[in-house]
Amino acid sequence: QDVLKMPDAATLTHVGRFYKQVGYGESLIKAQSAWTGADYLPDALELPSCHIDILDHCGSVISRGELSSRRQANTQIQLDVVTEYIASTANNMKLAARKLWLPILEEKIMISDLYQKYGIVQEKWKLNPVIGELDDPANQKRDLVRLNFSEGKNAIVYGSLGSGKLHFLTCVLEDLMQHHSPEELNIYILDYADDGLNVLKSAPHVGDVLFSDDDEKMDRFIKMMKEMIVARKRALGGAMASESLEKRLEASGTSNVLVVLHHILSLQERAEDQLNELKRIISEGPRYGIYFLATAESVTGLRFAIMQLFAKKYVLQMDQDDDYTSILGRTGGFKPGAFTGRGLLRLDDKLYEFQTATTDTDIRELCEQLRDNWNGKKAEAIRIMPQHVTVEDMRSYVDIAVPLTLPVGFETEDISPVLYDWNDQVVHTVMGMDQEIAEFMNGILRLAAENGTEAVVFDPEGDFLELDGVESLDHEGTVQKIQDMFNECKAMLKAVQEGMVQTDRKQKFIVIPNAKK
Repeated sequence: QDVLKMPDAATLTHVGRFYKQVGYGESLIKAQSAWTGADYLPDALELPSCHIDILDHCGSVISRGELSSRRQANTQIQLDVVTEYIASTANNMKLAARKLWLPILEEKIMISDLYQKYGIVQEKWKLNPVIGELDDPANQKRDLVRLNFSEGKNAIVYGSLGSGKLHFLTCVLEDLMQHHSPEELNIYILDYADDGLNVLKSAPHVGDVLFSDDDEKMDRFIKMMKEMIVARKRALGGAMASESLEKRLEASGTSNVLVVLHHILSLQERAEDQLNELKRIISEGPRYGIYFLATAESVTGLRFAIMQLFAKKYVLQMDQDDDYTSILGRTGGFKPGAFTGRGLLRLDDKLYEFQTATTDTDIRELCEQLRDNWNGKKAEAIRIMPQHVTVEDMRSYVDIAVPLTLPVGFETEDISPVLYDWNDQVVHTVMGMDQEIAEFMNGILRLAAENGTEAVVFDPEGDFLELDGVESLDHEGTVQKIQDMFNECKAMLKAVQEGMVQTDRKQKFIVIPNAKK
């Protein structure tokens, strides 16, 4: 009645009976649809239900046999057989119907699969890590999601607790470290959440990891960034140079710097005194190769002036639906699926859903592997004055090209290393308490020996016996060594008098502890 707008529809009582309307008039054709539920009997003709009667000579029925067909167990119906035959024929001819819709984004997308699928090749000095894959239902395609820091914009990731912010950061950092050396990229992490990023500290790319209670280190970090920006202004020739930033960084041997601000809301509260300076650094940094990647659980409480510093926005699952609109503008009620790492982003004024890629390796093992395989200069740590300066603190400042120019301590003002040229004079005097002198010379001897210098100590008291690579001599050995050195000096003097020049002599670093004794 609703379709035909005629009372004739009431006469349709049989299964499969229908009316076909011709044109827009009142002409109707009644028809019956075919029945496809019959049993399929390939070796026999199915007869309609019937019976055979046996009659006597008077025409009376004396016996009756039923011939009606019965459906056997597991017998297929004709529709299933025809469908299977069509499917088998299409498969043999390698024919397939075009899918109307692509499947939805997988819950887990491996980053290695994306590299293979899209043929990705990373460029040196250009920070453009792979994040994941987005879904474009309107055009029935998928596309790669990348975070191109070299465009000169900072990025922020929003997401509620458990939405996958740490997963997002791990994906970005692992991809960057695998495709860029510490010469191209230095990373500094301000982890004001749960210290989950501390596992990256062993990587040679990572200069330092700060936590919420590192107040002194935070002050030093702000000062370090300010000094770095001033130095880069001179080194890169200004931000308006015609050449691309990554080319200028490469030409000047200046590394990119990525600063991760994990849980920026807590950072905003804890670093109230440094907030204005931090905002200035975040604003100016991208022009000189210093980029910032932040995370936040909500827009509530995040200052508008800070939000504006992050042009690239990625929104994972949020607790409040209104947060999507606050961050991305009008969404039409669109929100990401309930999967870890699933989020929304806006590109060219269009909204897309994306899935964060899953890395293929354990991040801790990767950092240790990168550390073991890297022999060059590591990212500079945030300098703070240690309570006790150790050889480990000094080792990174040793230069094998100048074996006797060794670090002896730190400046108290800027925590920069104090380098002393032991080759500048023949005799040097170290004064102080016996214990302090012993500790000081112990460290210098270790650095000299590790830097390829022959180190000898006249050690009758046995204070330097445990130093690897250092020749520690007792009383008898000291007397013999002095005699050998005296004879060696005589031979050298004679050679000079005869006009012979020795160029293959190796420098010696000799320590005489407690010379007064």
